[in-house]
Amino acid sequence: KINPNLQLSVNVDLDILHNESFLTWLIYYIDESRLPKFSFGVEVTENSKYSIHQDHNKSIFDILHRHKINVYMDDFAMGHTSIVFLQNSAFDYVKLDGSLVRNLKNERCENIIKSIVSLGHSLNFDVIAEFVENKEQKEKLENLPELKRQIDDYRKRMYEIQNTENPDELFDEVDRLEEEGASFR
Repeated sequence: KINPNLQLSVNVDLDILHNESFLTWLIYYIDESRLPKFSFGVEVTENSKYSIHQDHNKSIFDILHRHKINVYMDDFAMGHTSIVFLQNSAFDYVKLDGSLVRNLKNERCENIIKSIVSLGHSLNFDVIAEFVENKEQKEKLENLPELKRQIDDYRKRMYEIQNTENPDELFDEVDRLEEEGASFR
C-alpha cells in the first residue's frame, strides 16, 4: 500500500517536457500508477530555457496540472532571472537553492528567504527549503510560519541517527536503512 503522504518528484529539463512523446509517456504512467493525486511532481531546474518558450511552457504546465502533477522550480535564487520565471510560469512549489539555507547565519540570506516566502504567498506557490542539515537551520526555518521545509528523508534519518542517545542502536539503524535502500534497487 502506498503512503498517502508520499511526495515524489524528479528533475526534468524543460526541453524534455517540450517533447510530446515524453510528455505523453510521463502522463500515461502517472495516470496509471496508484500514486495519490498531486503526490508526483516534476522539478524544472532554473537553468532551463524558460524564456525561449514562455507560452508553450504555460501550456505544458497546464497539462501537467490537469493530470494532477505538481510543477516545482528547483534551485530558486541560483540564477539571475528567477523572478522573471515566476512572473511567467505557474509553479506549485519553489525549492530554494541550498546555498541560501546553508548560509542562514547570514542575516541577508535569512531576509531573502523571508522575502521569497512572502512572494510565494502573494503568487500562490509554496516554498521548500532544501539542505536543512542541522538543528539551528531547522529552528530558524520553523520561525518562518508559511515556509514548508523539505528535509530529505535520508538526511533527516541520518541526522537523527547521529544524534541518538544510544550509540548501540546506530548499527542496527544503519543496517535497516541499507536493507530499505536495497529494496529500491
